[in-house]
Amino acid sequence: MLILHQSNRLEHLAEALASLLNAMPLEDVFESETIVIQSQGMRRYINRYLAQKNGIAANIDFSLPARLMWQLMQQNLNNLSKLSPFATDVLHWRLMQLFEDAPFREQPNAAATYLHQYMVSRPEAYFDLAFILADIFDQYLIYRSDWIQHWQNGELLNLGSDEAWQADLWQQLTAQESHHGEHRLQMWQRLQAALPTANLPKRIWVFGITSMAPMYLELFRTLSQYTDVHIFAMNPSAAYWGNIVEPATLLRQYGHMSEAELAEHNGHPLLASLGKQGRDFFDALTSDIAYDYQGEYFAHNHAGTLLARLQNDLLDLHYPQNTNEDDKTSGLNHPELHDGSVIINSAHSPLRELQILKDQIIASLAANPTWQLQDIAVLMPKVDAYLPFLDAVFGKDCPDGQPLAYSVADVKLSRQQPLLQAIHHLLSLMGSRFELLDVLPLLDAPSIQQRYGWDSDMVAVLHTTIRNLNIRWGIDGDMRREFGGTDDTFTWQQGLERVVMGWMLPQNSQHHAWQNAVPYASEPTHWPLLAQLWQFIHSLQQYHSEWQQAADVNTWVARLQAAVTDLFAPLDTDLFALQQWQQNLSEWLAQTELAQYQGQLEYALVKRHVGAFLEQESQAGFLRGGITVCSMVPMRGLPFKMLCLLGMNDGEFPRDSKAPSFDLIYQDALHHRARKGDRSRRDDDRYLFLECLLNAREQLYISYIGKSIRNDDTLAASTVVYEFIDTVAAMVGASSKDLLEGIKTDAYAQAAWVK
Repeated sequence: MLILHQSNRLEHLAEALASLLNAMPLEDVFESETIVIQSQGMRRYINRYLAQKNGIAANIDFSLPARLMWQLMQQNLNNLSKLSPFATDVLHWRLMQLFEDAPFREQPNAAATYLHQYMVSRPEAYFDLAFILADIFDQYLIYRSDWIQHWQNGELLNLGSDEAWQADLWQQLTAQESHHGEHRLQMWQRLQAALPTANLPKRIWVFGITSMAPMYLELFRTLSQYTDVHIFAMNPSAAYWGNIVEPATLLRQYGHMSEAELAEHNGHPLLASLGKQGRDFFDALTSDIAYDYQGEYFAHNHAGTLLARLQNDLLDLHYPQNTNEDDKTSGLNHPELHDGSVIINSAHSPLRELQILKDQIIASLAANPTWQLQDIAVLMPKVDAYLPFLDAVFGKDCPDGQPLAYSVADVKLSRQQPLLQAIHHLLSLMGSRFELLDVLPLLDAPSIQQRYGWDSDMVAVLHTTIRNLNIRWGIDGDMRREFGGTDDTFTWQQGLERVVMGWMLPQNSQHHAWQNAVPYASEPTHWPLLAQLWQFIHSLQQYHSEWQQAADVNTWVARLQAAVTDLFAPLDTDLFALQQWQQNLSEWLAQTELAQYQGQLEYALVKRHVGAFLEQESQAGFLRGGITVCSMVPMRGLPFKMLCLLGMNDGEFPRDSKAPSFDLIYQDALHHRARKGDRSRRDDDRYLFLECLLNAREQLYISYIGKSIRNDDTLAASTVVYEFIDTVAAMVGASSKDLLEGIKTDAYAQAAWVK
């Protein structure tokens, strides 16, 4: 049975799910519920909601759609390994091995001919190419499965000049005798045949979905024939809006149209311009699938504010119009424009954005005594740009003496975990000239201080000594000459040799140069500490020398593990980070072993691979108490009483990921052949902005950098902000120009557009 539940409010969907779980418990108390979500943030939200509503949330198996499909395949298909030869990470190393094989390079086929320029270039070139191609082939399996079927049958589809070599490359990958594993499409076809007798969950709950690949939508439609599938979808409008057309498309097709004609064709302008990603999904969700039952939990916002009217217009698919006929209460004098539900500010820098925001949060908390800090979320395109200033503005040592508790999510692992940050510094150092500023962060790493027993006073002595020795860069003279130097002046070796020479001199003796080096006099009580510094630098030198030699993956994993064990003594708080590090190395070994990769890797490639793990973002701080600060992530739209969007700058949002020119799905989009359900980072972000408008329960705050901090020139906001301002202008009977002129810059406004 397939059941669809829709609402414009996530909490109503969550309440419906909690009621159904409470009313229909599973017969076997030890059997787990299966809830499909599309982000870990959504998982945390629904887990917390169920615990609060039903008193407990336990024995729940949360899965992403891809993970659920893989679990079903492993449980119901024979001879499946834990890792597929066509998994993206494995396929990357299979392609690497193929590119390095002489027989492949010498073949006169389409793939080898096209890729020749990459394969004879630097290893970094075909390393990156292999990663890109592995991801592209995975996207083809999900979004263009018909292409894959034709290619495997030796058929081309006239997709352009890049089709022949990609089809040839795919055929060679599938024909390799050493890799008889099935790819995603083949396993999906086998699973469909096995479903009538398959071991399936008693029921499946698909929660909070706003977009889904056609393959996974087909998965749930097929599963519903054998088990109950409940889909809980966030829909911004109760009316059908699958046929809404963007204004630009209408004008291109029909020429000049009046505002009334435009309203008739495209409903609400924000749904038309921002809703493409969701529109295609809901069109497929409601038009192409027959449901046994549909539940609707739509609700109006009765707050009587500008934000409430905007959300209600979206819900009812009403074109925005001014409701006041009196000129005295229209335009800039419209009362809703000053009710504080929508606030837009601009600033000169990210720091000023945060400072202005903090004052607004304090004012909003004072005006709404029932609000808690966890009712507020601060979102930005990339949290890294604001991370250095958060503690200065919101932390316990903030200048105004009014700290606000907050938690940060979507921070890179190398910036969140001290041990992983130290490992990241080590990897960067091993590929550098050993500059002073590359080594000093390692001395400050807690795990290294633990390893050598250093406290803050000892580290301060080391910093002072290094500064007095005038060490600049280079391990020794050989490294200096490698980078264009002429001798060992100001190297680590020269500086530490001066320290040793100082130990050998009698006390109070005259310090004369010997062998062009001046001895460095140090306190005898510091000698054991400086000896440890010598040992530390010598260890780094040994690892640097060893790591310059190419090796296979097994050797590199052993090298990395040895370096971390030798140089770092993890604290108790580092144990989880250490486990993540070791697990990543184990997965790397498993991937290359399955791919049968035997190549010799230079350190530059190892750094790229391991660095990709350290650059991953963690959602660990999401909904962990206090104000939630995070990046804007698709399919993680949650309701907050006050929702703040920072960094809404032109060119930074919507984000535009550059697809390679040979990506055939990208070429489809360029030639207006895109299919419903195709993913686009830009369309994802535009729909994400629309979701933010819907998820702000009482107050929406938007901020952007509107003035240059260098010369005070005016800077543009994101296009979505201007589209939003156009809509508000229509709602209050004002011009967009007047509203833009009313936006405050570096001011502590209590309401929007107050001059």
